[in-house]
Amino acid sequence: MLKIYTKTGDSGNTRLWDGTLVRKDNPCIETNGALDELNSAIGIARSIAPQSMKEELNRLQNNLTNLMAYIARGQKQYPAPPAAELEEWIDLIMAEFPPGNSFVNPGESQTGAVLHLARTIARRAERAALPLIENGDAEPSAYQYINRLSDLLFALAHKADAAATRDTLVKTP
Repeated sequence: MLKIYTKTGDSGNTRLWDGTLVRKDNPCIETNGALDELNSAIGIARSIAPQSMKEELNRLQNNLTNLMAYIARGQKQYPAPPAAELEEWIDLIMAEFPPGNSFVNPGESQTGAVLHLARTIARRAERAALPLIENGDAEPSAYQYINRLSDLLFALAHKADAAATRDTLVKTP
């Protein structure tokens, strides 16, 4: 039987992809921990999202898995994902669902609220990743990608809220 525990963590350590032993507060581990939490929050959003958004959220989860692999393996073994891809995605969403000029309070829809929670987790991942860039352990393009994640999640939350609002409008003759 395959055991999922190694007991390495009992002393506050874990291993990177290449087998390097690091402390659990290592910036790679902190960043991937936040990204893993982010992926789980997006999974919650996907489970309650309108059918029209499920594939989009699954795509984002797959992208996050690739980003986590980049962080775990290091820049020499795995390419950093391009931020430009997220920018195009954001622009498409915002063109279809133009935002208003007021501050957004999460809660217009369940999916939107969870995506706003995911956005705040993405911001924490961004803060956790900063030492990776400063130490040269990741390329600036990886940090740009992480920075754009919160913008994409804002756009997706806005889209979910707009879809929920549109679906609940009562049409009068």
